[in-house]
Amino acid sequence: MPPKNTKAIEERRRAQRLCKKRKYLEIKNDPELLAIEQEKRRNKYKKRKEEGNVKQIKELTPRGQREQRKKWKENSKKYRLIKKQEQTTRPTFEPVVIQGANGAIDTIEEQTNTADLRDPLRYQSSPAMKAVPKEGNTKIK
Repeated sequence: MPPKNTKAIEERRRAQRLCKKRKYLEIKNDPELLAIEQEKRRNKYKKRKEEGNVKQIKELTPRGQREQRKKWKENSKKYRLIKKQEQTTRPTFEPVVIQGANGAIDTIEEQTNTADLRDPLRYQSSPAMKAVPKEGNTKIK
């Protein structure tokens, strides 16, 4: 028997993964299709649970429990890392306080430059309020 072409097999699998990703992105962007897909997944899960293919953690052996908890821990760690990266790359808004001639205060939010986002330590604490006087009024209260 001749050896299988592993490169071609891997290339086909990669293409299939990309196709599935594109299809799911289309579903995610359409609320109706997303609701249908979620219902399908729920039904599949219920069916597998009824058949006994999905077990609760208390039904697993101690070894199975350890393995499952280890998977949960790794997945949670990945999730938190992704969320942390989103926080540092997301554009942030910094409130600016402007005082008028009559003493009224207007609040305007300005978007920061993307160059400012390179410093993640800057946005760990709450943004400080800046007092900027309007034209003709140099006195800040």
